[in-house]
Amino acid sequence: GGAHFGPGSGSVLLGAVSCSGSESALRDCGKTVVKQYSIPHVYDAGVRFSGKRNILSPVSSTEEN
Repeated sequence: GGAHFGPGSGSVLLGAVSCSGSESALRDCGKTVVKQYSIPHVYDAGVRFSGKRNILSPVSSTEEN
């Protein structure tokens, strides 16, 4: 067992991710948002998408006082 890319670290944010292969992005897969700190990383999995890439630039927000 084990994830192809190795075990993760830190908090587990998504669980029960289910992709069929026709999705264009990970966000299109079925999933459960868990945001839990106690799920062990023995359940981690790797994913690789191929084809067209949509790269988003990070956006930061600052509040002026």
